[in-house]
Amino acid sequence: MKAFNKIIQASLLALFFFGLNSCEEADSEKEWGIAKVYMPQAAIKSGAHSNYEVPSGTSEFNKNYFIENNNIKVVLGVYRSGLQELESFSVDVAVRADTLNQLITDGTLADAVALPDDTYTLPGTLTVASGERESIFYLSIDRQKLMNDYPSYVGMRLALAVSIANPSKYELNRSLSTTIVIVNGWETLE
Repeated sequence: MKAFNKIIQASLLALFFFGLNSCEEADSEKEWGIAKVYMPQAAIKSGAHSNYEVPSGTSEFNKNYFIENNNIKVVLGVYRSGLQELESFSVDVAVRADTLNQLITDGTLADAVALPDDTYTLPGTLTVASGERESIFYLSIDRQKLMNDYPSYVGMRLALAVSIANPSKYELNRSLSTTIVIVNGWETLE
C-alpha cells in the first residue's frame, strides 16, 4: 500500500510540474535571437572579404542591378536579425575609402580601381520602417560620366566599399557592416 501511495504522490507531483510548464508561452511566441543590424550583401563572401560582384544573377528576379537613365543602380540593403518586435530604426550609409585602398594596396583587389567619387551617389541615411525587417537602397553609378571623364577605366573592374554605421536602435553587426561592391563590364551592362 505504501508503494501505491508513493506512486500516486509521484504522479500528482509530475502532473503539477507538467501543468506549470504548460503555462509558459510557446517557443514560437518568444523573442529569440539578438537583434543586430547588417548588410545582407556583406554576407556574400569571396575569399576572406565581402565582395559583392555586379552583375550577379541571370534573370530579372535575381539580378543585383538595373539600368535607369544610363545609371547603373546596384541593389544594396540593410537587415535586422532576431525575432523582437520590428521597430523603426535608421543607419548612416558611407563609403570606406580606407578599407578599399588597403585591399587594393595589399593586392587583394589588385585588378580593380576605386570608383571615382564624382561618378556615384548613395543616400546618407536609410530608415527601416516599423513592422519591417529590411530596407533596400541603391548605389547609383553615372555610366556616361565614367565614359566621358574616365575613358581609361573602360574594361576595368570598379570597386567601392559601402558601409553602414550608427544604428539608431539595435546593435550593429560589425563583421557584416561593409560590402565591397565590384562592378565588372560596367560599360556593357544592359
